[in-house]
Amino acid sequence: MNPPQPMKEKVVTTSYEECRKNHAASIGKYAVDGCCEFMPAGEEGSAAALRCAACCCHRNFHKKVVRQVTSTIGLVQESQLMSNKVTQINAINIRLKWGCELARG
Repeated sequence: MNPPQPMKEKVVTTSYEECRKNHAASIGKYAVDGCCEFMPAGEEGSAAALRCAACCCHRNFHKKVVRQVTSTIGLVQESQLMSNKVTQINAINIRLKWGCELARG
């Protein structure tokens, strides 16, 4: 008798990477702010969740990356969790450094 095979699940994840907003478009030049990853500024479902906590740009200015991952159900990789926490800390540090103010809506 064969041992039971672990269940596999295909997961599609969407992430938003570097900001591509051209801050110098009004003068005919090209300059981006250097934000490397979108971090929502509010709770999911709120208007603030569409603004980046690091650069204050709308999520649509960030490069959208869709990945399809096959994973074993029930397993979470610790390295992914640590990576997310480091990214959140970096976004907070950037926001504090630049004094970013979010648009209230």
